[in-house]
Amino acid sequence: MSEDSKNINWKIVGVVLLIAIAGIFIWNARSGDENTPERMAYNFLKDYYTVDDSELADFFYEEVVGNPKPNMDALEEFGNMVKEKYGPLMTVEGLEEAMANRFIPGGGVSVRGTGNKMFADSVTLIDYQEYKDGRIYYKYQVPVEIVLANGEVENTMVVGEIVMKEVEGEWKVDVLRPNFRDLSRLISYGVSNLKITNWDVEEEVWRVEVNWDSTLNGGTNADSTAMELGASFDFIMPNQEGLSYAVKVFDKEDSILVQEEFTSNFSPGRNMELYIMWDKNRESVVLSESYDAIIGGSEGPTPIVVQGGEFQRSIKTSLKKVVNGKVDRTVEIADNCSMDIITEVVMDHMIRSAAWEGIDVRELDEYYILMDHLFEEGETKENYIYIDQGEIFYQGGLDGMRTNITEDSYESIRSFFNY
Repeated sequence: MSEDSKNINWKIVGVVLLIAIAGIFIWNARSGDENTPERMAYNFLKDYYTVDDSELADFFYEEVVGNPKPNMDALEEFGNMVKEKYGPLMTVEGLEEAMANRFIPGGGVSVRGTGNKMFADSVTLIDYQEYKDGRIYYKYQVPVEIVLANGEVENTMVVGEIVMKEVEGEWKVDVLRPNFRDLSRLISYGVSNLKITNWDVEEEVWRVEVNWDSTLNGGTNADSTAMELGASFDFIMPNQEGLSYAVKVFDKEDSILVQEEFTSNFSPGRNMELYIMWDKNRESVVLSESYDAIIGGSEGPTPIVVQGGEFQRSIKTSLKKVVNGKVDRTVEIADNCSMDIITEVVMDHMIRSAAWEGIDVRELDEYYILMDHLFEEGETKENYIYIDQGEIFYQGGLDGMRTNITEDSYESIRSFFNY
């Protein structure tokens, strides 16, 4: 081979190498691009679930809701603190919704007053969906490591949903929906917790106070609305066996609905739940250590016991038909045959992989509410079934995702009201 041929061959090899190197550089530059929905969602969630101080949560509970009367200056200062930390990462609407639902400062609540620290090892984004308006939806899974105050380490998995939106060329969090049960579980590690659940007192409960040893703790909705049925306020209690404490429940006018004193065992890791409910005659509001107080005295069927593997749970399921904003009829699902019909509808919803952001169903002329009262968990879940622009949907919660279901499923729901 001539020297000229060798030189040509080496030049070709050199060009190929340069192209390869350039290609690798471009690929690395793209893979390192921070301004993508995946990367921004990853960064946000890793930061959200990594908490080594509870400054935001402390300020919120001590200065904002811990005061007997609304403190507007403290609320404004809290808003500024939140905007400083999360404002650059979230849309205005997304931040407001997260604050109203107490997702912020959700992470800080998990370590507040415990000495615990929380670390997100990684983030997995799954079930990618793209909305017509360009927003990107993911479900996420985050393995979280909790370092307790005594040095012990607990590991758990948290899940939720996140929607990313491009605003002026930057991807930001538009919707954040951590799983409520996961957030509650994070609070429970190494601490004693008092949960106060509104069992059946609708549109009456606005604020709850817990007091012990001159320590006052308050709970109220961040958006200053009534406490919904099945909703709970959680209070971290001192690790003390035989702790005496007082609970007060207030209405919208700040008048006391009920107040009682209790003595409970809050030794490390022990939890307690109280239920706000009507008495059997529905004349007075009471605080009960058990929801059993209403069974037998309330209207409706005995809760159905559902077996599942090695566990069982008691639920009471009902259907409401809403027409022009008012409940037209309510049907209790009181037998196993009816429960089978409901289960088929729910399964029709669950087998669908595609999901879209839900709508405000209250704007519809007609829809159905499927309500599950979970007795062990002390909560109520609402799902909505309706027709929107000729399509049939099943939607989890007022602000949840929705999926298409079949006409047969819709007719099954309607059949409960055809007599």
